[in-house]
Order: sequence, then C-alpha cells, then structure tokens
Amino acid sequence: MLTLSFSFITQLFFFFLTALHDLKKKTVPLYIFLLAGAAGYILRMIDIFRGTAPQGLELLLPFLPGIFVYLFYRILRGPIGAGDVLFTLVEGFYLTLPELLLLNAIGLMTAFLVSILIMVRCHFRRSSLRRRSIAFIPCLLPGFILITISRLGYI
Repeated sequence: MLTLSFSFITQLFFFFLTALHDLKKKTVPLYIFLLAGAAGYILRMIDIFRGTAPQGLELLLPFLPGIFVYLFYRILRGPIGAGDVLFTLVEGFYLTLPELLLLNAIGLMTAFLVSILIMVRCHFRRSSLRRRSIAFIPCLLPGFILITISRLGYI
C-alpha cells in the first residue's frame, strides 16, 4: 500500500499543476518552480538531518539530467522550453537519478508518439505543421504512473 508522504503529495501536486499550465498556455509561471523547488529543498534537508537521504555525490546525481537539459536548451535555442529545464531540475529534489532518467525517456517516447499523431492529423486535414509545438511536461504522465507503480512494489 502506498504511503502518502508529504514529499510524494508535493511532487504529484507540482507535476499536475505544471502539466495543466503547460497544456493550457504552453508556459508555466516561475513562481510554481520556485515554490516546488523550495519545498523540495526543505524536504531534502529534512531527509539529510534524519539520515535517510543519499550521501555525498549521490545527493547531487539527480540534478545531472537537469544540467544536460539546460545545456541542450542553451545550444538548441528553441525546441526545448525553459519550463522543461526548470521542471527537470526541480524534479531532482524528488526523484532518484534512475527514476528521473526513466521519466525523461518515457516522456520523450510519449512526445514522439504525440508528434506522429499530430503529423498524421495535419496530413489528413491538409494543414501546416509550421509553428506547431507540443507541451512536454504532460507527456511525462506515463512515466510518473510507472514510477508510482514501481514505488508501490508491483514492478
């Protein structure tokens, strides 16, 4: 049975809030990332004082995907939004490195499938694909479901 810890509820609230904003407006306000980051930092510090948090380098490893996404954001200047970068960085407070890599891999696969569906739809409607974009954060939902199920012990 899943124990609804404050960290888990905070992470789920952060995810759904950012996903809804990303779907609706294709942008996420900065204050959401600041609040979720502050809560994640406080929860991580509590875990450190309790002795339940990873030690040393393992404490910083979950932030590596966020750093790589930031580098891609700076190099590519367009396909990756700043919200995706901030989301990946903030999730480093809540997820382990393998969970974060799994989340992003499943998110990329889901975004690929959504892109294919959009291309097929535009082909049959004879509409242009120019200026089309998809919200990436909602594509992470299947990954969150899989991570939650794995934390329950069913996988």
